Amino acid sequence: MVLLPPIETTPVLMVRFTERASSRLIDLLKKRLQEEQIIILSEEIDKNQTILSVTTYSQNVQVEAENYGLVKTAALPNIPIGLKKLSQMQTDGILKIEKPFTVACKEEFTATSSSGTNKEEVLSGYDTEGLFTSSDRVRLVKARMETLTVISSNNSNLDLAHELEQQSSLVKKKARNTTIVNSKALLETYQSKYLLDVLREMNFVDTIAPIHIDHLKDKICSACFHSITRNDSVLKAIRDYYGEEIAIYFGMLQFYMSALLFPGLSGLIIFILRKYYTGDTIDECIFTPFHGLITFIWSAAFIKMWSRQECRLSYSWGTYFTESDGSTHLQQRHQFKGELALNPVTGEMTKFYSPTKRRLKYLVSAFVTFLLLSGAFIVMIMSLNLQGYIKDKHEERWGDDLVHPFHFPSLAIYAIKGQIFDSSSSWKCYIPVILHVTVVLIMNAGFKNVATKLTKWENHETTVSYQNSLILKRFFFEAFDAYLILFFLAFYEQDMMKLRMELVSLFHVDTFRRVFMEGVIPYVTQQFFAQNSKQKKTDAIGTQKKTDGLATGTLNESLVNEANKDVYESFDDYIEQVIQFGYVTLFASAYPLAPFIAILANFIEFKLDIFKLTTTCLRPHSVARSSIGIWKLLFRLIGCMSALTNCLIFTFTSMQMYQFLPQYFTVDKTGEHDLKDGNGWVIICIVFGIEHALFLFAILIDLLIPDVPKDVVVKEDRKNHIIFQENQEAFLQKVRSSSVIKK
Repeated sequence: MVLLPPIETTPVLMVRFTERASSRLIDLLKKRLQEEQIIILSEEIDKNQTILSVTTYSQNVQVEAENYGLVKTAALPNIPIGLKKLSQMQTDGILKIEKPFTVACKEEFTATSSSGTNKEEVLSGYDTEGLFTSSDRVRLVKARMETLTVISSNNSNLDLAHELEQQSSLVKKKARNTTIVNSKALLETYQSKYLLDVLREMNFVDTIAPIHIDHLKDKICSACFHSITRNDSVLKAIRDYYGEEIAIYFGMLQFYMSALLFPGLSGLIIFILRKYYTGDTIDECIFTPFHGLITFIWSAAFIKMWSRQECRLSYSWGTYFTESDGSTHLQQRHQFKGELALNPVTGEMTKFYSPTKRRLKYLVSAFVTFLLLSGAFIVMIMSLNLQGYIKDKHEERWGDDLVHPFHFPSLAIYAIKGQIFDSSSSWKCYIPVILHVTVVLIMNAGFKNVATKLTKWENHETTVSYQNSLILKRFFFEAFDAYLILFFLAFYEQDMMKLRMELVSLFHVDTFRRVFMEGVIPYVTQQFFAQNSKQKKTDAIGTQKKTDGLATGTLNESLVNEANKDVYESFDDYIEQVIQFGYVTLFASAYPLAPFIAILANFIEFKLDIFKLTTTCLRPHSVARSSIGIWKLLFRLIGCMSALTNCLIFTFTSMQMYQFLPQYFTVDKTGEHDLKDGNGWVIICIVFGIEHALFLFAILIDLLIPDVPKDVVVKEDRKNHIIFQENQEAFLQKVRSSSVIKK
């Protein structure tokens, strides 16, 4: 049995101060934290940067859980009469519901009371009382620290505000004697400001992150690496340690990987038939269009079935009624700026920002994004010339006398036979693809900074709207980079063979890049610095300062090594899956084998993501999440677009439609096909008729299959019934007590 030690002796969060923070400021901040019963367990210094490990008391965590509205599984001590039989029918004999935690009824929420399974299995990763998981503790301690203001309620720490003002002035190179130091001004400036926000804004703190617990993360890593199939216990362990935001991603990845088996088998069968039975090229294969049809139907069903799985997961995790990023994230962001105005709903004065001003900022953001996308288009054209895809005179597309508008001889010369990027070579042809992918990665990193600044400038009110705006900007830029070259070859050049070659190259290079960047490089780096890190760890433990006589519990790695790790970004993992989903669905008729290869790639990706989380990245904060949020909309958008793209590939890019309806086409001496004069309207009606029929079928799937599964509906109705009975019983007890008093 592995239990978390008492929270008072276990470091939960670390706070790293920058070199700008003076020793006096740090001492005052430590005093402010201790006033709010935040325990400082240890302190390390690395290159003039101070790092603290902090926690709090058990009773504070319980109170914070009630204030936060943390939903936990509770066992009912008094089961309503109508549900006793139902309880006896259950395998564990215990009736459980999900409800907000309360200190008064904490016994109902212990892991052993709410489950009849083995105690050692249930309590693994819980605290000694069986109340909170490691991710719960992280979330609650962080929530407590996030609500601390610079000045306490009794205004007893004006010296901290004074020091912040002094340090801020020194950073800005102002004279010390010009600093505002009177108490009234300090109160007006800092009384309502949150401490951590001020420290981040003034660049006195650069890292606030949870501290890894080695035995728990190693247990998760080992379980994931030894798990081959979809495993609910592994997902539960991830959720208990990292929280719902991380767990929902791995749940989606597991579900997506399993779902890919259907189009994967379809593509594999068609590949075998084409390779060993018909001998046709992808351009002429009569079976490939059916794979495009199957893939579209699968994509519509996959998104719907994942929505149902989300409901099951979020209900079991207690986040069913939580919005995409947690209920607390629907409140105003601390960074939100606006003028105070009367809220017509609450009747209180709240910050307000003009929607018109924000819409104007959206236009500016769109214009900047358009300029950057234009740069990406130029890079794509250069890549196509280097790969030899663009000729000076494209006889099939432009005619003998027309020069290709995007042909650049100074670049295209390197793709001819014998040159450095020889397009006929079995390996040289991959060099410009690798260069293109590298340039795209650099551009994406640059656009990330631009998108972040633009989104902050837009001044979003809630964390949900801020994150959605940032995700959309970055998604459209990265999707544009990934798909533009394929759309160009498919619908501008109308060259099926070039489309397939480029799709195969991009798909394979991108898969290899993910394995190399997320697996090989981190592993080599870790091994290279292992001995050095071990020595630092020994030195750090030997020089650690302890406060309040408390031990550091499970602090197995020095804070210095921990703080120097990379920050984990879920965006990078999600965008890889969405882009891959686009390769699989948008161009299914060009590369039927893509889903089968994607299964293998995602199997490796699952292991690499766990390795990255547990080894090379800071432990991410625990965030409540009920779904993958806006990413599901992007999956749906790509799935809908695939109906159109595959129909267009079937009709205009390839000769696949010609195999079924040769009477509507003519074929010249070079083998190129074209529509017969006067028959264009027939083909247009057929292709868009198929596309509309697919859309209608997707809508039918959406209407016939409910988003919320029946078992979740039953559980929610049962919970509402129990709550109603409890409220009714409480009301009757109050009436009886009132009657006794009157007598």
